[in-house]
Amino acid sequence: MDKARIELHLSNGKQHTFHPKSAADMLNIVSEIKSSKFFQKNTVLFAADQYLVHIQTKFIELVYCFDPSTEPKNITENEEDILEISRDDLLRLYLELPEAEKYSSRLKTPGEFMTTFLEIHTEGQREIFLKLHTQKRKSLEGREFITHLFERPSMEFRLASGGFGILRPSKITAQFTYPGPNTDVLPVDTFFIE
Repeated sequence: MDKARIELHLSNGKQHTFHPKSAADMLNIVSEIKSSKFFQKNTVLFAADQYLVHIQTKFIELVYCFDPSTEPKNITENEEDILEISRDDLLRLYLELPEAEKYSSRLKTPGEFMTTFLEIHTEGQREIFLKLHTQKRKSLEGREFITHLFERPSMEFRLASGGFGILRPSKITAQFTYPGPNTDVLPVDTFFIE
C-alpha cells in the first residue's frame, strides 16, 4: 500500500517529497496547506530525524497531498467539482468530441451546471489538466472571475486516486479553457483570434 505523502513542486522544476510520520502529522500538514495563510508565509519547514528542510513558499507553485486512506469522492451532477485528469483524458473527454458537442456548455443558462476543461502551464514547465464541473456564471460574474483568475491565492482540486492538489495561480504562465466562454463573459480588452 502507498504511504501518505506531500509533494512540493517548485518554480525551478524541482520536486520535494515528504512522508508524514503519522496520520495525525498528515492531518496537521494538510490543515496548514489548506489554510489561506500558507502561501503568505516566508518559509515552510520539514524536519526529519537527520535533517531540516527550509523552503521559501514564494517558489512553491503546486502542492500534492496523496493520502491512500482517503476514498475517492463520487460527485453528483449537481455538485461543483475540480478534478485533475490526464492529457489523454482531456483528449478523450473533450478534444475528440464532435464540434457541436464541444460547445454545448455555452448553451447553458446561468445557474445550470456545465463541464469545462483547463490545460495549465506553470513556471516550472509543468502541464496540469483539470475538469471543472461548475455552475455557469452570469456575464458580469464570469468576466470578474476571468479578469482576476491569477490574483487568487490558490486553486484546490481533487485527485482521482484520493487526496488533493493546490495550485498557486500566480505561477501559471498560460491557461487554455476548453471550450472558451461566450464573448459576453470576456473582458473588453480580449483579442479575438481564429
